[in-house]
Amino acid sequence: MQGSHRREDWARRLLWLGAIAPFIYSAARSADEVTSNGLSPLDLFRGLAPIACVVLARAFARPLRHGNGLAEASLISFCLIAGLSSVWSDSFTATAFKAIQMTGAALAVLYLVRYYPSSDRAVQGLATACHGLLIATGIQWAFFPANVYVSEEIGLAPRLGSSIPQVSANPLAFVAVAGLAGLLLRVGPRLITNSTLVTISLGGLYVAELIGTRTRSGIAVGILMVAVAFFSLANRRAALVLNTVLAILITLVWLGPRYSDSVRTYLTRGQDRQALSTLTGRTNIWGRAIDAWQDDKLLGLGYFYGHRASIPGLPPTQSNLDSTWIEALVDVGVVGAAALALFFASGFVRLLRGDMERDAKLWSVLVGLYGLAISFVNPTIQAPGGAMVLLAFVLLANGAGRRIDWPLERGPRVVASGDARAPVPGSS
Repeated sequence: MQGSHRREDWARRLLWLGAIAPFIYSAARSADEVTSNGLSPLDLFRGLAPIACVVLARAFARPLRHGNGLAEASLISFCLIAGLSSVWSDSFTATAFKAIQMTGAALAVLYLVRYYPSSDRAVQGLATACHGLLIATGIQWAFFPANVYVSEEIGLAPRLGSSIPQVSANPLAFVAVAGLAGLLLRVGPRLITNSTLVTISLGGLYVAELIGTRTRSGIAVGILMVAVAFFSLANRRAALVLNTVLAILITLVWLGPRYSDSVRTYLTRGQDRQALSTLTGRTNIWGRAIDAWQDDKLLGLGYFYGHRASIPGLPPTQSNLDSTWIEALVDVGVVGAAALALFFASGFVRLLRGDMERDAKLWSVLVGLYGLAISFVNPTIQAPGGAMVLLAFVLLANGAGRRIDWPLERGPRVVASGDARAPVPGSS
């Protein structure tokens, strides 16, 4: 039995590698370079490693749970549509290879949740990964600040991201907020959640990282998300909640007037009024994208290549459209965007109806709501990346709810519900 657990651990490690392989590291390329350059060894790794990790994980150990539903079907449908779009894309190679990356990452996450014995354990594993990424980012920030704290454009304020794996400022803010909520709700490894000193120290680090990303939408939505998590503790830790609220109010009254100008400078990030009124240029980009989408509303212009090189007037370094849904419409049309929306809706409904432990469920729901809120102004589940892994994981975690009873396994059969293990009637 111990050997079986060890194989399952290795399978999970492989699948985590497969999930992050597409964004483990990448070099910025212009649209012309995307069009003309072939596939580098790094591109091959990012595209083929997720598939290889899924195959190897299945060879190491069988999944602990199974069960497919509308969420799994719609996610796979989106990946199939993305792959098929290479047929009508202006660049078969670029579209097909990006679709392979997306499919590999999606399969890695889909299988990953099945290698945890329950949805509760899966959510704990995801929270542990969030804490690990944030701690690793803090180490990179301390020792290699030039690699992680950079300006996206000349003249603009630098923003914090992770170098390896490569997570840019906006999705890193997503992870930072998830980490803060995890600390409050004690979702994650016991080494972190059971130590007040560690929790406070990491809380300070995560707040610093969130501020370092300078992600305005992330901070605004994150404050609401953390507040909900915090006040959910009111009936269990009323004194802590009351004292914290009082301390925050006193701090705001005392420091607010002194630092109002600094806060305003921080929030503008060196941008002028025109940039702010267009959501940092998003509305201009979206207008051009919608115009290009008119060429093929039903099927789109081709996954990845459609928004990367088929929209006239965009800067050559514009890597995404800063909107999950507009990017999906441009790339894979109404058909693909509908599959993506169905994945989110069905996964979220299933998450709400699931029977996870209270705090783990609240944490997952808050992550899902955060992902939905920022999806309109940021890329999320339509392409492999940190936000996609985090959001897809919580939408799939409660799906594979039936534990597999392999005929060759010894011992009583069990059914999994949360972390409970109950013998099946009639078993011995």
